[in-house]
Amino acid sequence: MYPYKSITGIITISILAVYSSYSNASMIVYERDDIEKIANENNIKEIEHCAEKGSSACSTILGGAYYWGLSFYDKRININDSIAIRYFKNSLIESLTSRSILSVIIEKERSLESKALLTSAATERYYPAVYRLAHPDYLKTNEIRQESIKWRKIQMDMEPSTGSDEKGFIGSIYLQMTPPDYTNALYWLNRAITEEDDMLAERNIAKLYAEGKGVEKDYITAYMYYDLAGTAGAEEKSKLAELMTPEQVQEGLSRSHEWQDEHHSYRPGYGAWNDMGGIEWHVH
Repeated sequence: MYPYKSITGIITISILAVYSSYSNASMIVYERDDIEKIANENNIKEIEHCAEKGSSACSTILGGAYYWGLSFYDKRININDSIAIRYFKNSLIESLTSRSILSVIIEKERSLESKALLTSAATERYYPAVYRLAHPDYLKTNEIRQESIKWRKIQMDMEPSTGSDEKGFIGSIYLQMTPPDYTNALYWLNRAITEEDDMLAERNIAKLYAEGKGVEKDYITAYMYYDLAGTAGAEEKSKLAELMTPEQVQEGLSRSHEWQDEHHSYRPGYGAWNDMGGIEWHVH
């Protein structure tokens, strides 16, 4: 709770207790729900007076209120990006929320300034900012790809549960490099397969073996991974079989079945999938 003494008495603003476990405890971190609750419980003039006295917390609240068009106890305000920018800029040093939202507002017109604000928030391990940097709208250059990989790794460190998706994506990003970085791609694709049983990673690595890119061409291993990829690799598996002997196809299937037995992760038509009535099960 943050008591603020004003000419009308003492108002109680429940603002400074909202911190994120992903950031430095001295930084201000609010979600929209936090700001809306605070606005609903307080008069706008009191918050404005608080901000005028130099409170970054109150400036963040006013910035968010104008950005989202929220209601205070005594007044509903309209969305106004210009006013929101003014308040957010007054709280940039102490407020990760201000940095992150301000970067969104000015992104289209001043992308470099936006990126700097977003990066400063992400560096303090503010998860929404980390996520945005990890997932850009496009991956057209090696520089953007490397940045995405960097922040995806940090994202996994902050939220380990995201690793089930991110490991395979990191591997695929390395394949998009110019030229492709097969060494790192194979490392991350293999991690995605062995640790997460990622079927898209299995499809990607199957393609590398089928084409001999980054590895020695090996149709049998490629067929094994296409089989593990399930429906995601069905079309490519069928085309690859046309280039193989029946013995090679059988060997590829046998390797796939061995992998499924070893990892207790079954595909339609084999092992525990059939024993359990078509329900896939995993034990990691």
